[in-house]
Amino acid sequence: SGELPMVFERFHRARSVGRTGGSGLGLSIAKRIADLHYADLSLLNRPEGGLGAHIEIKTF
Repeated sequence: SGELPMVFERFHRARSVGRTGGSGLGLSIAKRIADLHYADLSLLNRPEGGLGAHIEIKTF
């Protein structure tokens, strides 16, 4: 979706959520935690619809 680049911004909520509750903070918090742990968190559009999530955690 065209919103994919914005999903990690604080308070961003997808247009499609309608009346579903939420503050739009969850993914921005998850991204920040991943960054603090030198991990990579990414999302991608799934062909069958919805989003897929990928997290890569580096080991030292």
